[in-house]
Amino acid sequence: VIDMDPQANATGWLAPRQRDRTMNDVLYHSGVDGALDAAIVESAWPGVWIASAEEELASREADRVAGVDLRLKRVLRTSNLERFDTILIDSPPSLGPLMVNALCAAELAVIVTDSERGGLDGVARVLNAVAVVAEDSNPALRIGGIVMNMYDARVAEHDARWKELQELYGGQVLGKLPQRAAVATAYGASVPPRAVSGGSSFVLALATVVDRLLAPMELVG
Repeated sequence: VIDMDPQANATGWLAPRQRDRTMNDVLYHSGVDGALDAAIVESAWPGVWIASAEEELASREADRVAGVDLRLKRVLRTSNLERFDTILIDSPPSLGPLMVNALCAAELAVIVTDSERGGLDGVARVLNAVAVVAEDSNPALRIGGIVMNMYDARVAEHDARWKELQELYGGQVLGKLPQRAAVATAYGASVPPRAVSGGSSFVLALATVVDRLLAPMELVG
């Protein structure tokens, strides 16, 4: 997991054993081959490694250097990542240089929206950003799908936005993840949702989303 979000929620949840270097350091030294390697450490989750974020990562958005949007792509290319099956980049929610770096480095973009109107407005903006990056900087980039998060079937607004999302984007919608107290409990304890009571419905919903995301790749393979 490469945490590119200065809020560092992924870092907090995965609870890396040490954080001597973060993505702030990696981007600052992106001209050095292998800059990412020293930042990748074991997390508290078995089999998951992470390059952590920190609040100071936000300062990289103000950098004005040549190739500023391609720094993450470069450090990925010059680092030793063959030992990992999958690389997940957690992007900040707002459009800006850090998200653009993530899109320039990625092969597949999964857009996660919340269950309210502002979230759906954001989906359109991110889809446009993906199209621009794919045309200008990263022709390998494509949309993996759209996921609605924090969905509560008892809330009329959530149900209305879910239907609207499906109407607007059809087959690009991978599914919805339910709002569950167990997720907050798991985050607080830095453990996977399946490790806490009440987390099974969220895990099953997430598994369905992942299956739909991976299905086209399995057909190609």
